[in-house]
Amino acid sequence: MTRKISVNLTDTIETWRQATNSMSTYVGEPDQLLTTNKSDIVSAINEIAPQVTTSTIRSLQTLASGGTGSHTTLVYDSNSGAWQFNCNVISQSDLGPLSTAAITSGVFPVARIPNISANKTTSGVFDKARIPHIQNLDGQLADSQVGFVSDDVPQGTSHIYYTDSLARSALSGGPYIAYSQLTGVIQTTVPIATDISQLQDAQQIMSLTLPKIYVDSVPPLVFQAGTFWYDDIRNDIQIRNDASSAWAKIGHIDSGGSNLNIFDSTNITKILAQDSAVHIARLTTQDSSIWSAGTNTLDTLVSPYKISQAIAAQTSGVLTTDATGTYMFGYSTGSSDIAYGATIAGSSLVPASAAYSVEGDGNNAAFVAGTLTGAGLAGTWRAQGQYDQEIVVAGHHTLKGATLWLKIA
Repeated sequence: MTRKISVNLTDTIETWRQATNSMSTYVGEPDQLLTTNKSDIVSAINEIAPQVTTSTIRSLQTLASGGTGSHTTLVYDSNSGAWQFNCNVISQSDLGPLSTAAITSGVFPVARIPNISANKTTSGVFDKARIPHIQNLDGQLADSQVGFVSDDVPQGTSHIYYTDSLARSALSGGPYIAYSQLTGVIQTTVPIATDISQLQDAQQIMSLTLPKIYVDSVPPLVFQAGTFWYDDIRNDIQIRNDASSAWAKIGHIDSGGSNLNIFDSTNITKILAQDSAVHIARLTTQDSSIWSAGTNTLDTLVSPYKISQAIAAQTSGVLTTDATGTYMFGYSTGSSDIAYGATIAGSSLVPASAAYSVEGDGNNAAFVAGTLTGAGLAGTWRAQGQYDQEIVVAGHHTLKGATLWLKIA
């Protein structure tokens, strides 16, 4: 509904009267003006207009603030008429005592948690869901900031505290090892040997407890007969001998390879009985003078090429007559019969030939030694057959024996 006064040409005088009265009511009584000029409204307004300035309005504004702390402040500047609201970082002085029961939801962002003195929290227990992970915090809490010691934190299942009793209970003894979980003392129960029998018993016990294989660049300080040592620098494998007085080499492993190499002069042994063996061969090479002479009876490594060269050297020349290894057909000048394999001096032998003789009517024939001529020989000879020195045939024929001989020296 509008209060603007308007009178139409068609309105009655009564309507005009009512409108005029309403206008008078809206304007008011000029005598009630507080200005000195009350003749009309315009004059009154003109009188107060110079008094209503910007500085006057600004000076009429006042600021009323309350509360404590300096986190938030409201400032008014009467010179500029500007209002300013300041929000500062929360400090410990801005916070009063707070019960943890007042925090019922959410998780504090780490960036929103300032350094708060522990004395600000005076009651209740923080719900662990409200506390961020410690690993997300920068820096390290000082002992004085933690506010508790390990005595205040219960032990978990997987991560347990160290105590002497827990550490001792995690250990136990073994063969010939006595261990006290009460005191933590470890001691051996191997008896001290006072005679030979006790020493043997101690050695048997040591054989049960000592490790059998050592891997190191230096020999072990503790060992026994039969202990293996692998030199991981030289890649050699050795074993302590039966008397535990020296290390015997077994073989060498190629660096980065998978081959076990046998050392030179390794013996091939035939076991005859317990603690009894004989060397039957040796994995080694020999000087050509040794295997060429053929005097060493121990089998060793000789290449097929060396054998062929040795054979070629033996057959490269023609053996001379009466040389060692040559054969001769002849007879003995002595009176004794000759057995197979008999050896006699060459000076008692005479080379001969065989002849065929036909006697009488031609029905009686025999092989006989040829003309008994020839010179004595040197050296030692071995019979390759056998014969009687003389044989009488048909009462009047006499045969002289002869055979094949080998010069052996």
